[in-house]
Amino acid sequence: MLTLTWTWQNADIAVATHEAGGKQAYRSTEEALKGITCKALVMPTRTDQYFTPEHSEKEIKHMPNVIYKVVETIYGHVGGGGSGTKDDHRVISKAITEAMQ
Repeated sequence: MLTLTWTWQNADIAVATHEAGGKQAYRSTEEALKGITCKALVMPTRTDQYFTPEHSEKEIKHMPNVIYKVVETIYGHVGGGGSGTKDDHRVISKAITEAMQ
């Protein structure tokens, strides 16, 4: 858990993203997020204490092609990862299907 916590606190897409030859590709996290041009589906859960919807909102404003949907669940961080309810799974599956169209 300590390793996961360290990763969550120190991960930076700008630092982790490199061009061929090892040169850092982006000067900032915001610039790196703007570089994500594929369609992205971002679905935080309302009660997640690790990755809050507000945190996701700060990131997605820099992404050019994002679909954003908050999953309303009481199961926090695990609500979207297989430990939520059947209703949670239906909401997630529906959003994925709609995003693929």
